[in-house]
Amino acid sequence: HKDSHEQIGNESIRLETETALRLRNYCAWLMGDWSDMETIIRNFKRARELQVQRENGSRSSTTMTMMAALCLPGGAGLRVDKVTTPVPQPLAGWVQIQVKAFGLNRTERLVLDKGNVFSWPIKELAPIRPLINGIECVGIVTAVGPSLGSDETGSSRFKAGTKVMACASSLGRGIDGTHAEYVVVPVGSVVPIPDDCALSWRQLAALPLSYGTAAGSLDAMDCREGDTVLIRGGTTALGLAAISLAKHTLNCTVIASSRRASSTELLKQTGADVVLVEPQVR
Repeated sequence: HKDSHEQIGNESIRLETETALRLRNYCAWLMGDWSDMETIIRNFKRARELQVQRENGSRSSTTMTMMAALCLPGGAGLRVDKVTTPVPQPLAGWVQIQVKAFGLNRTERLVLDKGNVFSWPIKELAPIRPLINGIECVGIVTAVGPSLGSDETGSSRFKAGTKVMACASSLGRGIDGTHAEYVVVPVGSVVPIPDDCALSWRQLAALPLSYGTAAGSLDAMDCREGDTVLIRGGTTALGLAAISLAKHTLNCTVIASSRRASSTELLKQTGADVVLVEPQVR
């Protein structure tokens, strides 16, 4: 019995350590606090090692598996393999989601470009391979991790069967992505979908990253109801989301720009009051 108690105790400590490392680095990534990059990278790698140990230790003939798109280095280019892998289990403060649809973004393209050399804007922040790609998804909550503290706004808000949208940011830095049948995500990155929402899974999958970034950007610039806002690059996914939110949520006067005069009608239909056509710069 002593040996079994010690084993359970060690597993509990490892799980607590993995949870702490993942949440700490996830927050650092979201806040853009990379002042101690050496520690951040070390913690991410350690969290991944603990995850592998935990999954290998619990794997058996009854372990649930899923299909996922795994990014692997391979020769002249980066290979994406469809693999069978264990379904990830939610840690404290996390939820497990059965993915119904996911979006495709430029960031995921960066992961796939140029083979063994990531075309990442900041080399030190390049994702750690191998990894499951994907930043955003929509789906149904299938499991909820233990609560953290009082958890008034935490995982207790979500029950199995809740329709949600989510972002799995910090791609490849301790958190696998959404290009899989299941994903686990910190509860702070999960938003419930109203029961009366008429959008399809495919339509909903295009919302989390673009609209989340747009909302955060408008908030960061202290945009308030009735303001006049200039949104450049209005025809991008982010631009269209920002126009829609600024106009229809904050009732702003929206000035949008594009390099193409042919985009004028689209921008006005989205909510732009004034459209500026910028000159092509070569």
